[in-house]
Amino acid sequence: MNDERQKHWDGVYKTKLPTEVSWYRPRLDTSLALIEEADPTATGSVIDIGGGESTLVDDLLARGPLEPVHDPVLQTAAPRAERVAAQ
Repeated sequence: MNDERQKHWDGVYKTKLPTEVSWYRPRLDTSLALIEEADPTATGSVIDIGGGESTLVDDLLARGPLEPVHDPVLQTAAPRAERVAAQ
């Protein structure tokens, strides 16, 4: 990511709550439905790249025995990923 983009997105993550950005969804129903369709027995793994403040990992953990890996692209989003991974 170039420096200007990095500065922009770091600023967004530092100044806004997750619920204040246009892409926030409290539950990613479409993503969850696609994962369910691809892996109905919940025996696979999911890599959530660039998830940031996404609730996908939380929903996957609530669903069952998946082994989600949450990889935030921006370092400013990393603390949440670390909190979720520690649970």
